[in-house]
Order: sequence, then structure tokens, then C-alpha cells
Amino acid sequence: MQIFERCIDADPDLRFGIYYGMSNNDLRWVDILPAQIELGYNPQDRAEEKHTYD
Repeated sequence: MQIFERCIDADPDLRFGIYYGMSNNDLRWVDILPAQIELGYNPQDRAEEKHTYD
């Protein structure tokens, strides 16, 4: 939900962009840095804190 709110509240000068709203996982396959920088997106969870990968 945060990513949608960040898009709606974004700077009006930011006309368009493609952003991924995903948890801050070590094994994520998309780049969330543009959403963090341009929208102020701050992931709340990490799978590694709740699960172990063997």
C-alpha cells in the first residue's frame, strides 16, 4: 500500500516512472532504488528476518 500512496503524493514535476514496491529482501530480483530515491519508498519488511534459506 505504501508504494501507491507514495506515487499519489509524488512531486508533480515527476511525470512518470516505473517503480517496484517490494520488500527489502537480499534475494529480490528487481531494483527498488528508483522508488526509494524518487518517491521516498521505505520497505518495511525483509523475508530474511522471518525465514532461513538453506
